[in-house]
Amino acid sequence: RFPLRKAAIWTSIAALIYFCRDYFGVIFLTFVISYISTTIVGRVSKVFTSRKVPVLLVFLVLIGSVVGLGFATVPGAIRQGKAQLDQMRKVEDLRAFVNDRATELVDKIPVLKDWGVVEKLSDPEINKQVVANLQGSKDYVLVQLNFIWTSIWGGVLNVGLALIFSFMLVWDMPKLGRSLKQLETS
Repeated sequence: RFPLRKAAIWTSIAALIYFCRDYFGVIFLTFVISYISTTIVGRVSKVFTSRKVPVLLVFLVLIGSVVGLGFATVPGAIRQGKAQLDQMRKVEDLRAFVNDRATELVDKIPVLKDWGVVEKLSDPEINKQVVANLQGSKDYVLVQLNFIWTSIWGGVLNVGLALIFSFMLVWDMPKLGRSLKQLETS
């Protein structure tokens, strides 16, 4: 006979996982941080009389580490992104930009002069193609910078939520353990 009840339970679990797939990162990170924090708190709590002090200390160190990492990396990334945007905004006349860059390169790399790079760019058809490629690159870079900025904020929110949820789990771990034991006997 087919175990209909078990099939319904597993189908419900699979559906729940499917519908919560957008939150998988937060849920997974919450349990990873909770597992690591619980292990550290278990070892450190032997020194303290209360379990709450090590939980607070562990999470203060975690939050301090995340904030420190943010202060070390995010300002540089923002500076580089702004520099890219400023450089892209300064390019109003793409034809002049292409010709100026070609002249600069010819001055730096003499072999380009022998190849006639500046003269080839004077050809209206080639110049038109280069300018069209640059315009496409400009639009692409702006889209990519927007995507990167959105992704960074999404990651920051995921880590922040995971830290909050894992703190709540570790803080209430004794109560959760007692509740699970009561479920076993019911």
